[in-house]
Amino acid sequence: PVSCMAGITSGLDWTSWKEAEGLLSGSDRCWKDCNNQCPNPILPGPNKDLLQLWEGAKERNKQMALDTVDNERGLDMVLIGDSLVEHWLGTDLGRHSTKWNENLELYNQLFRNSSLLNGLALGIGGDTTPQILQRLEDGELPAEVRPSVVWVVVGTNDMFGAYCSANTTLAGIIQIAEVVHRSHESAIIVLHSVLPRRTFDLLHDKWWQITSELNEGLDCYASTQDHVEFYNATDFFLENDGRRINITLMPDELHPNGLGSICWGKGIIQETLRLLGRAQSDESLRTGSCVPETTAPEAANEESIRCGDDDGIQCDPALVGGDGDYSTWKDWLDYQSILDKETACFHAFCNCLDPMFPTRGAGTFWQTEFEENIETSKHYGQRGESVDMLGDSIVDRWTRLENDRNENIYEAKFQSADSPVKAIALGIPGDRSSQLLFRLLNGEMAEGLNPRVFWVLIGTNSLSDGCNYFLIAGGILNVVRTIRLQRPDSTIFLNAILPRGRKALQNDGGWKELVKVNRLLECYAKSHEKVRFVNDTDLFVTDDHSRVNSSLMADYLHPTEEGYNLWGDR
Repeated sequence: PVSCMAGITSGLDWTSWKEAEGLLSGSDRCWKDCNNQCPNPILPGPNKDLLQLWEGAKERNKQMALDTVDNERGLDMVLIGDSLVEHWLGTDLGRHSTKWNENLELYNQLFRNSSLLNGLALGIGGDTTPQILQRLEDGELPAEVRPSVVWVVVGTNDMFGAYCSANTTLAGIIQIAEVVHRSHESAIIVLHSVLPRRTFDLLHDKWWQITSELNEGLDCYASTQDHVEFYNATDFFLENDGRRINITLMPDELHPNGLGSICWGKGIIQETLRLLGRAQSDESLRTGSCVPETTAPEAANEESIRCGDDDGIQCDPALVGGDGDYSTWKDWLDYQSILDKETACFHAFCNCLDPMFPTRGAGTFWQTEFEENIETSKHYGQRGESVDMLGDSIVDRWTRLENDRNENIYEAKFQSADSPVKAIALGIPGDRSSQLLFRLLNGEMAEGLNPRVFWVLIGTNSLSDGCNYFLIAGGILNVVRTIRLQRPDSTIFLNAILPRGRKALQNDGGWKELVKVNRLLECYAKSHEKVRFVNDTDLFVTDDHSRVNSSLMADYLHPTEEGYNLWGDR
């Protein structure tokens, strides 16, 4: 019977508890409203959104595992998991990514060509527990592959991609451990902790509270199983005060970079050798923090929540809100991340996903657009364009509209030889700030891309989801903060969210939310030297400011050809 974890009914064994979790309805499996995104954690299932890429990565993993069968050195350990594991291979969903070259070099040094042990990484980016169960069912770790230690690194996508609860995610990981044990009875199974993610203060971060609940459950489960161990790598990636992620080691707030992978990899090796009875006293394998102390870039210093006095604009206390304990913009952003659904929505029909969290878009169309944007940013980064426009379909349509002379408006205004401003437009239809954040952290801010100006227009789709102005503004400002950290010398132009809808604006609840979003963006810009606020509202409304001007926004959302021409001239 389980006795070390609160919330588990006294007298139940782990298998019975796990199966009971699997029988819960979709909404009961989630820690926040998830629209039934969280699947049954103990049933196998592929990545349907990116099936072809996922299948290709799985077949690669199967072949790599089979290639170890006749290895004279044997196989000391296998890491099986999500992108945290796959990046050791220098790939993402089976495709090489230069972003992870350092991780690949370290993988070969630490795990493949090491005199200490022989290890193998089997990971696929974005995977949750059902996907790993599917990979195991499809033969990714067959019986003839005999690792002495199997590491399981999964859970972050379950909880923060599908919003599965800590217990639901725990049930899925236990199922993985049981499946591995049935086919590899002699192997020691190590359940790796779910790592912290995003730069908020962990003491007040609801996400970290949920992560800690899962890690406590993993530790509890391991303590009741002779063949299972729990390994907590949290401390590797925190600042010395233990309250925030060390962004020097995890710059995208989720994945270890080369520097972070050095001490993490050595910690994994040290623990594996200990379990195999071959522990090393080598100081180079000592666990602990990778970097003694980290100083955040100067651009990340957050000013108090205030606005300049030059034109009399101040942040209205009622607008900023007085319920949270914050005195800086960073504190304010942290507070937005813990709002519950009732507080985060401005009407009852709410589908608001957390706009503060980097989230990969769904489907092959999004993936194709994302990859094209990465290539564009690499190409034009070498040319040195002066403006990088970032956003959703409103930005994306720059590249698709033609004028009455069949000229592409974007090329005519921003790419021609006589264009006064050279710019690139990186937009994906339907994106929210969470998807834009993911794009920036995973390749769209390519190495060498250092424009003088980042022009950001995002947020209108979050309004469609029912998010209130706190969450929408918070998501946009989190994007801004990410850009400031990575490109401190660039200036950021925050474009006001454009007016939308057929209703009279004074009667439109959504427009009232947008006005408050734009006021907060303006206030933020007034507090930061390298941030500018641009309000084009007057361009797209009627002369009396009562309605959207349909001659410039025929669908009441996207500018027409004439609208883009006028907007571009501005």
